[in-house]
Amino acid sequence: MIQTLLISLVAILLAMLAVWIVSVIRRDASVVDPFWGLGFVMTAWLVALLNSPATVRVWLLVGMTTVWGLRLSLFLLWRNWGHGEDRRY
Repeated sequence: MIQTLLISLVAILLAMLAVWIVSVIRRDASVVDPFWGLGFVMTAWLVALLNSPATVRVWLLVGMTTVWGLRLSLFLLWRNWGHGEDRRY
């Protein structure tokens, strides 16, 4: 359990670090917004795969998290497309 949490923590930290580096290079923090949903998807899949064999309930949760996370990411990408950085950043 602790190993799964640590691996998930490292994976999400590396992914967020990569997205942050892109935002610094582009000088646009809004590139981070669409990643939030994908972070949940990545974590759900990673936890399910690290704790195999997963049950039907686990795959149902992974599937629902994937649908929700992709919907969130695509919505944020669509909403922010072409608008530049949000002035609140």
